[in-house]
Amino acid sequence: MKAKNWFMFDQENSFNTEEFATKEEAVKAAEEAIKTYHDYNGWNDGVEAIVVGRITHRVKEVPNNVPNYCNYVLESVENETGGFENEAS
Repeated sequence: MKAKNWFMFDQENSFNTEEFATKEEAVKAAEEAIKTYHDYNGWNDGVEAIVVGRITHRVKEVPNNVPNYCNYVLESVENETGGFENEAS
């Protein structure tokens, strides 16, 4: 399964970050989001908040000995060769 290491965020239309397997998919989603701003009369500042990016780190739970307590670390998704997990070179 290919990792979803790309994201698109549009705060005006959704406070959820959508994740994608490829850069092209994330860019396409951003372009679709931009189209929703064409109905406004004049420039809408919200369009500037649409972003596309690459996920380089994810949070992972790590074991601990304290009951009812979760411990987390930020972990890189890059592999030993500098590429990204489950992603074609």
